[in-house]
Amino acid sequence: PVRVRRTEPAMVAVQIRWPPSDRARAQMRGYALAVAPLASALLVIPTVAAAAGAEPPALWPTLPISHAMLLRRFTRRNTSEWWTALTCALAHLDAQHRISNVISLLFAAHLPYSSFGPLLGLYLPFFGGTLLGTWDTSCGRQVQLRHKLDRQT
Repeated sequence: PVRVRRTEPAMVAVQIRWPPSDRARAQMRGYALAVAPLASALLVIPTVAAAAGAEPPALWPTLPISHAMLLRRFTRRNTSEWWTALTCALAHLDAQHRISNVISLLFAAHLPYSSFGPLLGLYLPFFGGTLLGTWDTSCGRQVQLRHKLDRQT
């Protein structure tokens, strides 16, 4: 538990209570149990670069997925396979991309989780954001292209 006390308009003092209360421990335990399956799923799928042999494999065990299978089942190239709209959230180009996403998930998801619970604060934004991000990428590309052309003319 962190208490924030304003001392001046531009200064903020942070007070951390240690040891945490039983309520805070229960909330941390619940968060760890809720975020562990997502973080584990992100870490167990090999990166595209590792599957292609362009980077060393992870230091932990990953699933034995070939590069071709990773591209076919975990990327949004084939839109006839509806489940790739969700599994593409687990595929990462390289190790740096994967670890930055895992760290972002661990730190950024705590506030929505504590405010809305695991379903509305963690899983719905994760998979809902993935679905919206893969819905129709051509629309976003058209807008980007239009803005680029407008800037050049």
